[in-house]
Amino acid sequence: MHNDLRQLIRASVELMNNLTLTGWKPVEEFQVALRAAIAHENSLCEKGRSPSDAAYLKAAQENQIYGEIEVDDDAIISPGSDPGAYVQAWLWVTAEDAGVCDEPDCHTPLNDGEGFDGKCGNCADRIEHQEAERLAAERKAARKAKPKCKKPVTKSSSR
Repeated sequence: MHNDLRQLIRASVELMNNLTLTGWKPVEEFQVALRAAIAHENSLCEKGRSPSDAAYLKAAQENQIYGEIEVDDDAIISPGSDPGAYVQAWLWVTAEDAGVCDEPDCHTPLNDGEGFDGKCGNCADRIEHQEAERLAAERKAARKAKPKCKKPVTKSSSR
């Protein structure tokens, strides 16, 4: 209905322009009626939306779950054949649910069979290598920090 009203207003503007050129006298009354229709159209629309679209958007935004399902102000509204409408939304999908590596700059699919703990094979190998180097450095630092033991002095027994 919203689009029908817009098409009617456009056609009316075109008709009004043509009638003005012909010198038709009731054109002023037509202009007043057309301006009223345009004002009504503008009052119905919020950011170019029909009242029902604005209501669906508002309901969707009130029911969003931040960080999981979010609805933008410019979401697309698609009325359904049943009472209701589809509202475009952002749905958060974890790397685990998607089956991809959870390293920030990787996101490689985990179907290579080489990875573990949410990491692909390459990232898992890299992390394992870094952990081994870290542990080796800690052991080395611990050995250096440990005081050297002197041999215990034993009394020799002479009989």
